[in-house]
Amino acid sequence: MKRGLKALFLGAALAFCGGALAQPPSDYPAIMADAQAAFEAEDWAMLAERLDAAQAIRPFSLYLTRNRILARSLLGEYEEAAALARTIADRGLSLSLTGHAGFNALASRPEFAGVAERMAANLTPSGNAFLWREYKDDALLPETIAFGARGREAFVGSVRTGKILRFSEDKEAPEGFAFAPGGVYALAVSGKVVWAAANTGAPFERASAPTSAAVYAYGLRDGVLANRYVVDDAGAVLGALAATPFGLVASDSGAPRLFILRKEGERLEIFSTDPRYVNLQGVAYDETRGKLFVADYLAGVFSVDMKSGAGTLLANDADAHLGGVDGLYAYKGDLIGIQNGTTPQRIVRLRLSGAGDAVDQLDVLQQNLAEWNEPTNGAIIGDKLIYVATSNWPAYNDDGSDTEGARREPLRLMSLDLD
Repeated sequence: MKRGLKALFLGAALAFCGGALAQPPSDYPAIMADAQAAFEAEDWAMLAERLDAAQAIRPFSLYLTRNRILARSLLGEYEEAAALARTIADRGLSLSLTGHAGFNALASRPEFAGVAERMAANLTPSGNAFLWREYKDDALLPETIAFGARGREAFVGSVRTGKILRFSEDKEAPEGFAFAPGGVYALAVSGKVVWAAANTGAPFERASAPTSAAVYAYGLRDGVLANRYVVDDAGAVLGALAATPFGLVASDSGAPRLFILRKEGERLEIFSTDPRYVNLQGVAYDETRGKLFVADYLAGVFSVDMKSGAGTLLANDADAHLGGVDGLYAYKGDLIGIQNGTTPQRIVRLRLSGAGDAVDQLDVLQQNLAEWNEPTNGAIIGDKLIYVATSNWPAYNDDGSDTEGARREPLRLMSLDLD
């Protein structure tokens, strides 16, 4: 039993944090070490207390929520365990609450009646699926898409191969545009330049050690490399790009932090740091408000002052799950998020307050579609979101090796009407 408990708990070794802080973020490793010891000693009261403290630091960690439910069940506090599970169900999500006697005991309790059915219903696919383009290559691990002026051509970047494809309005099949010396995690088009953020760590097929991260500038017309901007830190992982009037912003999930390449600048400068940042993902610039928004996988969504770099966590007035957002885009005063760190995976619209400092409502636009294999990033063209629907991330292990039995899909770019 202890071996099974230990394995279940150690599955939480994720470097995430953030949120409304009841404890300083720096305390998180110590809190989790205490929880690990309590887990192994079967001290359920201490385990519950320590996991509660960890959740206060990382409010959108579904892993922590799941284990808090288990800890409460092991304590016999079934009402509290059921309430935690019900909150997740009310937010439209599902958790796997099986695999341990504590979960089995909860499932048989009247307090839990209906929660499992609600979670199962939350997995129902919703939203209309429209195919924009398909390319029969399942070895790319496509992650990102960016459009040129007027939306007449699209560029798609591959994490596995470093290849950048160009889709033209008048051609059915894409053409090779460029090869980056690393897996392409983000693309942005600004003026006559296609910007690519690339990392040399796995699952890039030519992964190197130590790893490196850089932003590359390619000529829009010819795909010729014009410049490169390397991050002087082997731990950096550049994950998203956004062109702003102040320069090109890049998120680094490894440190974590934000970089900026200012206009006429010669290097990537550290632009924003915050102890609540943990795993920064999508960045979106709202031209109307002059604000930058950044999604953190477990902390939620921040707005960032473009002059000072100060981050402000958006208030969650909607009482919604704001974690697990990968791609993030500004649209008519709101934010569109591709939420692939949840079950079900979904595309959501975060309706913001007038000042842009709070999420007033979360609307699910699409979720759990059969055509998906982990959607990742997209781009807004007019009133449509064009996005990568089949990244095939589940087909790769952390070291870049193939996941046994995992399915692979061709590159599928899908369209979602936003208006």
